[in-house]
Amino acid sequence: MKKCKSCSREFQQFRTTDKYCSYSCAKKEGKIPVKKLPKDNDEFERQRAKLDQLLIERHGQVICEVHGIECEHEWMGLQTHHIVYRSERKHHPMLHNVINLIKCCIPGHNWFHEKKSNRNQLMKERGLDEIFGVYVE
Repeated sequence: MKKCKSCSREFQQFRTTDKYCSYSCAKKEGKIPVKKLPKDNDEFERQRAKLDQLLIERHGQVICEVHGIECEHEWMGLQTHHIVYRSERKHHPMLHNVINLIKCCIPGHNWFHEKKSNRNQLMKERGLDEIFGVYVE
């Protein structure tokens, strides 16, 4: 955990260079991070939209797949998370496939990053360990 340089709230860092807990705090400090989009971002966006559509068909709305339709954190916004991370299999043809994506709230997303083993059951259920050749305990 790290303290936000703007509001002093503790937050889960995704990169060692993260200094702010949110976009709002970075904006307050005049430090808007400029992200370079990956070359394969268009494919990711297509698959993200496909995931949203599948969730709407199944549940009538886009939901947090970690906490379900009753998620109390949805107000924070939902994120699309790679189960097998981009950093693990950067050029794998199935990286952005909907089978490797999950929609979750921010605490749900952070939970996946706390320990890689948090994703093991999901990887087995979806067969991602075999598709990506990632060892799962």
